Amino acid sequence: MLFFCGGVGVINEFEGFLLKSGKVSENKIKYYVYWVRLFLKHCKYELKNISTEQIKQYLGALEADRNIADWQAKQAADAVIIYVEQFLANPLKLTVTGPDTTAGKLSSS
Repeated sequence: MLFFCGGVGVINEFEGFLLKSGKVSENKIKYYVYWVRLFLKHCKYELKNISTEQIKQYLGALEADRNIADWQAKQAADAVIIYVEQFLANPLKLTVTGPDTTAGKLSSS
């Protein structure tokens, strides 16, 4: 994986991963990339030590933002989980809890 300044290389690789894997419909990829870009900014682009706590903080901030709808927070959670667990292959053992699986309800097991 290439880690360019500001995460541009990582973002491009993640977008390619989504296209090739078929995990997200093609018309939604740009949104998943957007949420991951914001997440990387939240983490200050420190990609080697992404923690469950950082993910919870990011998703909690999105959920608290009145300008972000519940479905957007859910989409952001999906994007970050795909990014961390599948793209980075970092098994954080994240689970989304609750009946509606909205952001901010992640727990580590």
